[in-house]
Amino acid sequence: MGTYRDERTLRVRYDQHGQRSRVFQQAVSHCEYHVLADWPIPGPSSAMWVIKWLAARGITPLAWHAGWKANGGLQDSDAAVLLHESHCRILGTSLGYDQLIAGSLASLELVCRQIQNCEDKLAHHFEVTHGEALLDLPLMPGPQIRNQLCICPKLRAWKASEAQKERIVLKERRRAIEERELAQPNMEGGKGGAGREG
Repeated sequence: MGTYRDERTLRVRYDQHGQRSRVFQQAVSHCEYHVLADWPIPGPSSAMWVIKWLAARGITPLAWHAGWKANGGLQDSDAAVLLHESHCRILGTSLGYDQLIAGSLASLELVCRQIQNCEDKLAHHFEVTHGEALLDLPLMPGPQIRNQLCICPKLRAWKASEAQKERIVLKERRRAIEERELAQPNMEGGKGGAGREG
């Protein structure tokens, strides 16, 4: 048998107090993405993109949540905001304490999908209207607000393609139902209601 290499965890690091700890950016730099033939999640993998996007901005997942919430004027009364925070906390803990290889774990792909879903759902809070200049978004540099959200472009494109396929299926289904209804004989007064008197 060959040597088994665990592709789920990094080599565990400890701080000066003997506690498990890795700086987020340092953990991300050691993460890898492995293509797995039996990957259980449809669509492109996005976890590696998400953690690199955060690391490139020098922030942790929870710091990103705080900036995203503040810049969008979002409130904890919105379920998507609370969901975003909890999944950012999970992602940060998975790299900082558990020291997992986030890019290759299906569980963390699901976590990153939820973070992106929340941001996509509330993206309208970050849109510029009425020709106004861009807001002061120190955590989100770039030319366009939507591109400054933590949403993987490949995942966004895939979701749009899937939504389009679903719309086509629903359209064909409605057409088939309408054709069946038109093909059925009118049971009240013959065709088109002929013979009925108002």
